[in-house]
Amino acid sequence: LVITGMKVNGELGNETNIEIAIPDLSEYCEYRIVGIDDARDYYRYEDLSIKLVIPEGVEFINETSFLQVKFITEITLPSTLRIICDGAFSGCEALSSVIFNSIDTYVGEDVFEGTLVNQN
Repeated sequence: LVITGMKVNGELGNETNIEIAIPDLSEYCEYRIVGIDDARDYYRYEDLSIKLVIPEGVEFINETSFLQVKFITEITLPSTLRIICDGAFSGCEALSSVIFNSIDTYVGEDVFEGTLVNQN
């Protein structure tokens, strides 16, 4: 399966610092998430601070998947991740920390452009 959209259902109440963990479906069915294509439907929640956890099994994040999601502050990437396509997190202004659990991940061009992530 490839994630082609992510939404917050319901109200978040007074929470401003939340962690979103994409579920590992393998415990429940024979399907698994292998990629993320478009997860930008959080634009209306401007006061959030989100720590995003991508599950093991995900192998790719497509171009501009999280383009300008301004309140993601931290991302944890799985050891199975092989490619992050161009501009995947471009414009995520609050993004300051990316935890890579793989040394073999190809990182495309401008993936962290316009973020606080040190790209040295």
